[in-house]
Amino acid sequence: MIENADRPGKIQTARLVFRVLGWLSVATAVVLLTIFVFGSLALGLSGKEQAVVGSGILGGLGQAIFAISLLLAVFFFLTARGIARRRAWAKLAGVVLAILMLPGFPIGTVSGILVLAGLLGREAKSWFAAQESIPDPSS
Repeated sequence: MIENADRPGKIQTARLVFRVLGWLSVATAVVLLTIFVFGSLALGLSGKEQAVVGSGILGGLGQAIFAISLLLAVFFFLTARGIARRRAWAKLAGVVLAILMLPGFPIGTVSGILVLAGLLGREAKSWFAAQESIPDPSS
């Protein structure tokens, strides 16, 4: 594994942004699932026929949002790991995600700018160019 001290500062920052976003997505998934489950239970326990139908819809929607949030978290974590391992796909994924974050003022804009600065600068060019010299740990 490549030590943090060897990683340029802007690359570390971009990786950190994705790790933080990953953990925030996990937290969001858990909080939203909890809200939807308790809301669904509250509706279902009211005993009204329409409320029972609404309970099922609310529960299903909560599960879908939970799954999407967890998938997003996995994607953020994989991107952070790929950046650390100098993978070209991670650079591309990071740039695309950063561009998608830019409209989310103010947090998304700042995060997107930090990631773009880290992945499109001179440090990134040399960081990702050195990927061929590092053996793949999975082989």
